[in-house]
Amino acid sequence: MELNEAMQKRLVYVKALYVHGQEHARSEAEFDRMIALHHFDNAVELLLKCVATNENVHFGKLPNVTFTDLWSKVESKLSERGISLPKRTEMQQLHELRGNIQHWGVASLSLDAVNRFQLYSGDFIQLTLKEVFSIEFEKLSLSLLIRDGKIRDLLARAELALAKDLKESMKYSSAALSLAEEKELARINLQFPILSFALTPDDKTKIQLMDPNIAKASEILGQSWEKEIKESLDRFEEVARLLVLGINISDYIKFKKVAPVVAWFEGRIGCYQNLFGEEIGDFTNENAFFCFHFVLKQVFRWQEKW
Repeated sequence: MELNEAMQKRLVYVKALYVHGQEHARSEAEFDRMIALHHFDNAVELLLKCVATNENVHFGKLPNVTFTDLWSKVESKLSERGISLPKRTEMQQLHELRGNIQHWGVASLSLDAVNRFQLYSGDFIQLTLKEVFSIEFEKLSLSLLIRDGKIRDLLARAELALAKDLKESMKYSSAALSLAEEKELARINLQFPILSFALTPDDKTKIQLMDPNIAKASEILGQSWEKEIKESLDRFEEVARLLVLGINISDYIKFKKVAPVVAWFEGRIGCYQNLFGEEIGDFTNENAFFCFHFVLKQVFRWQEKW
């Protein structure tokens, strides 16, 4: 089935909502579990509305279409094609639970309950996409929502490689973050030059000379002390950069710990290696998934200002 661009984007939003819910579901905080269920329900409802649009479902003069109305109308229309919607009972329970959370503040949610509804809603989304739109969930590319062509291409490669080559996926995620950081910093420095925080080697030397205690310690302790001062200034510069970019520092530290360090060589992306000739990085499913979605989240936020 050939889908127009508007419908493709709506289906990608379904996946984005579900995946964002998965991120919150992994948290031990009860509030995050509430947000997770909210996203799962929103993803299900949006998919039902996508099906309604695709199947030309009409709701007449109903002032407010309830979840039950939506489900019944869509299911009735699909029955003409011999298709039935899966997991009606579970999706109704999910919707009622989300309503209790949103409107009444009911939040007695166990991690087991959230995991069950994550599986139920995931099954519903995957089966409905396949039956109605002939699309595999994995083939819906979240990178389609990225506006910058180069960054979108890198993240598309990272997303595609998640299923077959973790090292490649993390390499492209790292490269995408590098390009996106560069673009966002250029925007910040152009719009707010006072926030420019880059310290040249001369700047660092001047800072050392301005403090007589540093100069005195340098005379006593020699080059090792100067090296420590420079390393401290380097760390300060890194933290200042993250604060200006608005990046969550703990997530960034995790990303840097597991992701490969990349560089461009004659238009190609390469990874730095350790002394044993091994590429630096911790290439696991969990880390590849984390890296891709960490970069995707940063780019989504930054591109609104580009």
